[in-house]
Amino acid sequence: MEHSEYSDFLTEADIIAAPKLSNDKKRELVSQSFARTASNGDVNALERVWETCRGSQWVDIDYRDDQGSTPLICASCFGHTHIAELLLEYGASPHTPKG
Repeated sequence: MEHSEYSDFLTEADIIAAPKLSNDKKRELVSQSFARTASNGDVNALERVWETCRGSQWVDIDYRDDQGSTPLICASCFGHTHIAELLLEYGASPHTPKG
């Protein structure tokens, strides 16, 4: 995470447990972390985030970053085939419209 008022959160579990954050903000922060993990290609970390966050309750699998890319697009662009397969297994849309 970039340095911000949320920099004190070390893990996704910390974000979810934070009493002062709204559920929408928690979902946004966890989704950002999940997207970065997919881009980095770390399968173990991606599985850990997914399990920690109890799946889609806290993760928007089709979250769009500032450039409009989803975790699936990023994983595919960086050649992280196994990550892309996991994202599809988790329910990522291969047909997310551009926008």
